[in-house]
Amino acid sequence: MILTQELIKSILSYDESTGEFRWLSRDNDPNLTDKQKLAAKNRQGKKAGGVRVDKQKKKHYEIIKIYGRNYRVHKIAYLYCHGYMPAIIDHINHNTIDNRIENLREISKKDNSRNLPLYSNNKTGYHGVYPCATGYRAVIGVDGKVVHIGTFPDLGAAVSARKQKEAELGFMLEHGK
Repeated sequence: MILTQELIKSILSYDESTGEFRWLSRDNDPNLTDKQKLAAKNRQGKKAGGVRVDKQKKKHYEIIKIYGRNYRVHKIAYLYCHGYMPAIIDHINHNTIDNRIENLREISKKDNSRNLPLYSNNKTGYHGVYPCATGYRAVIGVDGKVVHIGTFPDLGAAVSARKQKEAELGFMLEHGK
């Protein structure tokens, strides 16, 4: 079954300020058996979905099961509010459980890679800045290639050069936070 904005709005209500979905009455849903309608009646008004771990991405996402298929809540929220489901939706604040519509934006794969959080194994606390024998090395990824910005005697200079390059290339302000 293909999800549409009309279908979603007929079975779920969405609170844009909290990002939370709740089940609506499904008594007249022709896609449900009597047994399923009874189960749906017990869920009416209750919060829809729950948190699941994406083991590949090592992130938590809220999931809602609709007609036997799991959907990520941020995709349902975008469909609910905008009428279509883009391929990539970014959580602006990097919190994958925060599904308020103001925290969601359609984004290209390239732009999404310019809005990554800092990796947990980062040693300097800054994207693209690494300790090296002569101080600190600053690099940046551009179109799938690592570009060397320079080697600097101190961390501050390397970070400054990296931030300047990020601004030139249009990286998101949230990148590395």
